[in-house]
Amino acid sequence: MPSQSATRPLRRTLTLSRPALLLSFILTVSGCASSLQTPKSPQSQVVVDASLMATPSYQTDLLNFLSDKPAKPTTK
Repeated sequence: MPSQSATRPLRRTLTLSRPALLLSFILTVSGCASSLQTPKSPQSQVVVDASLMATPSYQTDLLNFLSDKPAKPTTK
């Protein structure tokens, strides 16, 4: 069994660390609770002309090009 002089620093450390641990736990919980109430971002009011928008034809053309089989089989 450890002597009383050896247990005093340990007891003091535990006594001082309990409020610190409790405070850190409370701050963590309150920080998580406050982050749940995020403000909504405003919707964008930017209007883009339809002629400036890219058409998805490039992807379609590429898929058709890659999936097409050659008309004549190539010979070595």
